[in-house]
Order: sequence, then structure tokens, then C-alpha cells
Amino acid sequence: MRFLFKGIILLLIILTACLFDLGIRAYAGDINVLNVALQEIPQSMDPHMATAAGRYPIYMTYEPLIEREKGTVKLVPKLATSWKVSDDAKIFTFFLRKGVRFHDGTSFNAEAVKFNFDRICTLKKGFYWMLGPLEKYEVVDEFTVRFILKESFLPFLSGIPYFLIVSPKSVLENEVTKGDYAEKWYVDHGVGTGPYKFIKWEHGAKLIHEKNEDYWGGWEGKHVSKVVNWLIMEAGTQRMMLEKGDLDYIGIFTTDDFDKYKKDPNILTMEQDSIAPMYVRYNMVAGPTKNLKVRQAISYCFDWNLYEKMMGGRIQPSDGPCPKELLNGWRPKNIIREYNIEKAKKLLEEAGYSKGFEMSYLTAKGDEEKRILGEVWQAGLAKVGIKLNIKILTYPAIFSKLKDWGKTKDPSTAENSYGQYISPRLPDAYSYLFLAYHSTAQVLHGRNLMYYSNPKVDELVSKAVKTANEAERMKLYQEAAQIITDDCPDLFVDKLIDRAVMRKVVKGYYFDYLNVRHVPYSDLYKVAP
Repeated sequence: MRFLFKGIILLLIILTACLFDLGIRAYAGDINVLNVALQEIPQSMDPHMATAAGRYPIYMTYEPLIEREKGTVKLVPKLATSWKVSDDAKIFTFFLRKGVRFHDGTSFNAEAVKFNFDRICTLKKGFYWMLGPLEKYEVVDEFTVRFILKESFLPFLSGIPYFLIVSPKSVLENEVTKGDYAEKWYVDHGVGTGPYKFIKWEHGAKLIHEKNEDYWGGWEGKHVSKVVNWLIMEAGTQRMMLEKGDLDYIGIFTTDDFDKYKKDPNILTMEQDSIAPMYVRYNMVAGPTKNLKVRQAISYCFDWNLYEKMMGGRIQPSDGPCPKELLNGWRPKNIIREYNIEKAKKLLEEAGYSKGFEMSYLTAKGDEEKRILGEVWQAGLAKVGIKLNIKILTYPAIFSKLKDWGKTKDPSTAENSYGQYISPRLPDAYSYLFLAYHSTAQVLHGRNLMYYSNPKVDELVSKAVKTANEAERMKLYQEAAQIITDDCPDLFVDKLIDRAVMRKVVKGYYFDYLNVRHVPYSDLYKVAP
């Protein structure tokens, strides 16, 4: 054990030395540079592609037409100064800000907005699903653009903050073939209107953004001139660099780390209850988990008391498929939250799996909560003869693996489960009941990666989202949530406690109600220690 410990320490020293070689020492302690270690490796810097937590650096470079006020769900102007919605909620008109320029010097106007939505609607990735029944969009005049829906779609306006505007010139100049919208180039490049310019992505090392001196919004208040996101996926290395002062903000930390940081006079810890659920998602179309009784059995194998203890006694019970905050405080019945090995054995026997089986669980590298729940579950499953193989990959690798598998659904290569939390994104139950459970969500954006499908759920959710009467809409959503719960497509684990860890020299942090683990780069600044 002593040699293993020494080996780990040696490895951390080597990793730290490598980071110095990548230039972190050159930025450490600079009050004008924010050094961030991410919680997740970005999939892409393309704002029309990325949806996971690794997308947050994107928001320094690009801006939407409207945005949410800090820490609330209230919509406020950004690249649009105002907007108008028709009485039937089918026509949305945005009046654009004048005098805005992209980082390449070209002008922002209605044609640029139309070009962006041409790109979004052609690529059909990222947050495309939030556009709902969009029929067309048109330029009214140089600084007015109009969106027309085929039918009412209540979340439409709330989804607009997720559609960030890129420079049409940068896209057209970097197409490999005409009409590909520079999809390859935009993975690690990009030009927007935001307060920071995207300088470069040194893959495996860092992302660099620098202050846009000509930012239309000006530079009043306190900010940093440069932001460097370091791609460090080891909790131990992030901890060492934070304590040393080489990092200002970290995204990966254990529960024990968080408790220790609370006692460190140089480190600031913040936490807030979120509404974002954590799930273990079951493969619904292949392997043992295709069977309802198997899914119920393995849910009874999760030791809730042990999990709570390992999480430091601070967890929020899950509300099932959708947070109760978006269902008027209502929770479905029969959410499995009981550790009962005897029930599990009986269900497995009824399903024809009395001798157990082997199954996989995918979890993201650096995500301590998902790792812990996997280990707790593994111990419980072993008591009924089920061997759980925990596979640790990066989130982009998990996403690609499950997405690609869906093209063939070959049982011989199926993964049986994976851990996932889902931020609300929209202040509406649609963002869960569609995003994670509607059958078309398997194709549109990949949060239904275990291929759940129930025609009745599809019908109820599709009807609810265009029902203006709130009581009727809630009734439809609640009925859908109950059906999903009874189908047991997931182990409904808990609701995340949103946490942040940074040096005390960092100021301006706030939590985002709709997006957990976000980093509000443009609002952060540093003071002298």
C-alpha cells in the first residue's frame, strides 16, 4: 500500500510538471488572467453543436438574441433590444441591436440572424430540438427578424437564449465543401460578437480566450483580460494546482475535498440545491435491462443509506423523470427508492435471471458523484449475482459510443446503463419529458440515449407543450411522468447539489438555476490577495 501511495504521489508530481511545461506557471497569480480547470472536456466550440457542460467556454465568444438575467429565469435583451409575441404565440418578432460587429469586423444584422438559423436548421444538432414546430423565419428589415411557428409551442421564447450567433463570413470562408457550414472548422475555431475572442484550442492542454477590446457592450465594471481553460481531468491534480494558487477555479473535486476546502482560508466554496436530476439510464431495447422486471430488480439493489453516507450526508431525493418544481410540486407514485435484495431476487427469478448476469455502467471521467453511485450500486448488485463492470470514459466518448450504437442497436455491442444528470435548460417540464423520453429525442439531440419509447408518452408531451391552460398542461405532463415512472427506464438517484470551488481572490460567481456547474466567465474577476 505504501508503494502504491508513493506511486500516486509521483504521478501527480509528473502531471504537475507537465502542466508547467504547458505554460500554466506563466499565468499563475496574474490578476488579469482567470485560470479554470474544467469539469468536462468540451465536445466542440461550435455553439450550434455543443450541449454538455463542456460548452460553457462558448458563452464568452458568442451571444444570443435574448438571455436570462443572472441567476433567474427572467428574459432580458442581448443582441435584440426588444421582442414582440403574437396573441396566438405563433409569431415572434425581434428588434435587433444596431452597431454590433463580429470579431472579424463584419456587421451583425437580420441577415446574419437568418444565416445562423439556416445553419442551425440544416445541421439539426445541439439545441435544435428547442425550436419545436418552427415553420419559417424571415428578414423584415435590416434590424428586424421574424419567426413563425406552425402551431403554438410554449417553450419557444425560453429556448432562444441557447441559440448563439456566429459570423456568417467566418462560416463561408471555412467551408470544406459548399453548404457544409464549416462544421469541421468550427469544432476548434469560431467568431462571434461576445466580450472575449476565441484565440486557440491546444487539444489536450488548454483553451485561450482574450478580451475583445471593441466589445459593443463596453467594459464597465470588473473583469479579467484573459481566460485560460486548462484541460485537466484528474481531481488530485486540480486540487494540487488550486491549493498552490496556479488555478483559480476547479470543476472536479470529491465530497471529501469539498469539506476540506471549507476550512482553507484561501479557498471559497459555494453550494446551492439545484433541480437537476441524476439518473442511471437503462438500455431499453437490448440486453437484460430490456425486461421491466430486471429494471425494477436492479433498482432495488441500490443502497440509498450507503450512498448518502458516501456523499457526506447531503443529497436531495429524486422526483422521478422530472423535477417537482416544474410539475407544480407534484411527484409520481411508485418511484423505487428502497434497498431490498429479497425483492430484487424475486423479480430476477420471475424474469428468468435467477443466476444473475454481467452488465456495464458507463460514467464520465472526473465525475465523482457518478463514480460513487456506480460503486454503491456495484456492491448491491453483487448480492444478487450481477457483476457490474464500471467503465470510465470522457463524456464525449460516452455520448459518441451510445449515439453510434443507436444506428445498429446490435445486442452484441450494447452497453447496459450509464450515469447522467440533466440540467433543466427550460423552465418547463417539456425540457425533461421530451428531452429524455420522447421517441424523437433519440434522433434530434441524443439525451434519450437508452432508447426509451412509449407512444402514449409521446402523445401526452406533444399535446401538453401546446396547451395554454396551465392546469390542463400540468395534468398532461403529470400523466406522462407517471407512465414513465411505471416503465422504470432509469434508476432515479437524486437531485444535484450544485457546488463551486475557487480561490478567494475570485469574485462575481453566481449559480444558474437552469444550468448546473456553469462558469459565468464574463462576470468573474480577481482581486489582489
